[in-house]
Order: sequence, then C-alpha cells, then structure tokens
Amino acid sequence: MRTVFASHSDVCRAWAAQSQMVGRGGNISFNRDTIYSYDWWPMARLLPDGTVLLRDETYSQSTCQHQNHVWRAVYSRTRQIFNVIDCVNDDHAANIAHYVARCRESADQFWNSRYYGSGGRARYLVCVEEAKKYATYFKCEHLLPPLFGLELDGPRAKTKLGKRIVEV
Repeated sequence: MRTVFASHSDVCRAWAAQSQMVGRGGNISFNRDTIYSYDWWPMARLLPDGTVLLRDETYSQSTCQHQNHVWRAVYSRTRQIFNVIDCVNDDHAANIAHYVARCRESADQFWNSRYYGSGGRARYLVCVEEAKKYATYFKCEHLLPPLFGLELDGPRAKTKLGKRIVEV
C-alpha cells in the first residue's frame, strides 16, 4: 500500500475513497477520516455514512487550493456535504451560528443589491436549506433560531432575520 502520493489530487481521492488509513502528498495529508493541510489544519472530515464536513474557512491561498482538491474529490462521491466552521469537534452550536451568519450575509446582499438580484436570494435559500439539513442530520434543530429560513418573497417580502419589510 502506497502512503506517499505524487499529487494533491491523488491524496484527496485516496482519502475520499477511504482505501487506506494514512497518506500524504505535497502539503496534504490524511489520517483516517480527517484530511489536513500542512499536517495541522483540518480541511474536512468524512463521516461513516459518506457525509462530508468541509471547513468553510480558509487559512491561506495555498490551503484554499488544497480545499479545492478536497471538494473535487468528494463532490461526486457523497450523499451530503456540509460547509461548517468546525469539521473536527462536532461543535454543532458553532456550526449552526456560522450558518445563521452566512444566511444573514446572503440576505443582506439580497436587500442591498440594486435590483434585488436573484443571486443573493438563491444563495440565501441554499444556505437556509443546508442549515436545516445539517440540524436534522445531527438532531440539533433546537439550535436554529425561531422563524429561521422563511422566504424572501411574497406579498410582503421580509428577511425574517431582523431586517426591514418591503411591500412588493
């Protein structure tokens, strides 16, 4: 069994396939279910059912490139990918808080866009759906705030995140 790989992509594919316990190549390594950039910064963790927790922050430009290799390796293989702030310690409160902040940011982009472009709305809805799936998967729905994830459109459009109301 080979533990040193020729490229970052090969390391990420071996980790995603879980074909072996350890491996490394360049500045990416993995040990069991967690893959690291520069041997210390966890980028993602693979759960036993194939679900992937991808870290939704970056450390440097090269780590961002490493994360791109990981994303490409797991995208077609998994049933579910969650973009979280903590992929190692199962800190569900921190991950839900991160989802809420991302959704709020997307809602703000929607409200602040000149023509209420559909891009901000779509990002918001995708973020809300992923947060709800995360909460359901880990059975932590109680951490989602009340009125979380209601539509941005309708006869009275409202972000439901403490923003203004606009008549449509």
